[in-house]
Amino acid sequence: DDYEEGTWTPTLSFGGDSTGITYATTTGGSYVKIGRQVILHGRLKINSKGSLSGAAVIGGLPFTCGNVTSGGSGIEGDAYFTYIHDIVGSEDHAHITGFVDQSSTEVDMKWNNDSGDTENIEWGDFESSTSLSFGCTYPAA
Repeated sequence: DDYEEGTWTPTLSFGGDSTGITYATTTGGSYVKIGRQVILHGRLKINSKGSLSGAAVIGGLPFTCGNVTSGGSGIEGDAYFTYIHDIVGSEDHAHITGFVDQSSTEVDMKWNNDSGDTENIEWGDFESSTSLSFGCTYPAA
């Protein structure tokens, strides 16, 4: 009997800082919450990435992630990217993915390197015109 629809605004930070990041008007998203399950879509387009450093994180998820399935790992939700423009890297990366940890309202952005190991996507991998479209599912707290 618990159903909700709404909109949300994704944000981007690097190493916990978002100073100097500016967004295009196409940045936004929508979600559906059925019971504890959150299903969302987001579109993030930046006009400037600022002068930062560190790992990329998409913030502003509409609900805090719960702790229901992961056991000891802390990863409760998953993100998948359906459109990627102007993300560069020094390696030929296999794919971009993201994780939502319990008690979080953020997607930690990751990719696989040439060896198949997961690593953070960093500030230097973005351009000032990076554009992303993604979906995410996770349990609400």
